[in-house]
Amino acid sequence: MLKQLFSRFQKINSFFEIPVQSESVRQAPESVQYNNLVEVTDDDFWFNQNHMLAELLLKEIVFINDFWWMDGDFDEEWPQSARNKISINLNLNDIFYSASADAVNIDYDELQELYQYYKTDDTWGPIVFGIKKRKRMPSQAIYNTIQQTNRWNLDLFDLQPNPFWH
Repeated sequence: MLKQLFSRFQKINSFFEIPVQSESVRQAPESVQYNNLVEVTDDDFWFNQNHMLAELLLKEIVFINDFWWMDGDFDEEWPQSARNKISINLNLNDIFYSASADAVNIDYDELQELYQYYKTDDTWGPIVFGIKKRKRMPSQAIYNTIQQTNRWNLDLFDLQPNPFWH
């Protein structure tokens, strides 16, 4: 049975290792803005939404969690049926503050945009998506690193200042 599971995983993983059709897709312009993202049409999205989510999960861009943070003060307001649901989250550890565990919940209607950011830049694209969603500048070190890639210009996103910048 273990061999079957491993074989199935290999097939799924190889599905996502599709060669890039055009080298120009991987070459980022000096400053990538929202409308310069790799295009994923609505038809592609509705046909491949499960594949997009599977790829983001396999590449560990997103992770699944429950709503544990809603327990406690919300016991009366937060019904058990809602507590049994899962959430899809984007890891933002150490992006806004050093040595911090952080994530942002991804809504279903944001999946296509997150996927576009990932396909545009598989290293910093999802992080830039999370920064944009949070509407806050990252730590100064992360900001400098992202700006040095010449793929993203965070100053174009009208972000709130990070209070921990020196």
